[in-house]
Amino acid sequence: MITTKEFNLNQDIVNIQINLLLDFTHSLAYYRAINQDLPRVQRNAPFWIYTMNTHFFRAITNWCIVFGADNNEAHWKNVSENDKEKIKSEIRPRILAAANFTCDEWKSYHIKIKDFRNDYTAHKNVNPNDDRVPSLNNAFEIAKSYFEWIRELLTIPNHKLKSLDIYFPEFQIEVLNVLANDFRINY
Repeated sequence: MITTKEFNLNQDIVNIQINLLLDFTHSLAYYRAINQDLPRVQRNAPFWIYTMNTHFFRAITNWCIVFGADNNEAHWKNVSENDKEKIKSEIRPRILAAANFTCDEWKSYHIKIKDFRNDYTAHKNVNPNDDRVPSLNNAFEIAKSYFEWIRELLTIPNHKLKSLDIYFPEFQIEVLNVLANDFRINY
């Protein structure tokens, strides 16, 4: 249990969420780095396309674990058993503000990402509901906002958890040297 001034948080769920949001950011950064340079691939194109798509699917899955189905143990609404209503009243406005969504826009976006996860990432449905790939720009903004909320609550001495905005380019840099070997790129 992590006790803050405002909440009693389940430490196991907080730790899982931190790792999921870092993994989401890692996969999204890799996906975007590969995607931006894919037209310049010189070797191993099938490998890079498969790798890029796998990172996109992993990003969707990790995001949905935290923001998808309410019954998921690691969902944001389950971060505190005792303070659920207070958490909801604090996080819902953050989610809307992060993506500049109305409630209806959030519902639509949320459904679109969950449907994509259900139809393409977690399952392979014969007749998927929607064949359009969702943009993860708003998903990243939502993840950043929630991650910041967690960071603000954690008052662990010498805690070095950085914002997702800082991690994202660091994660992209990790893949650039690897990309340079198969892409015609000088980084």
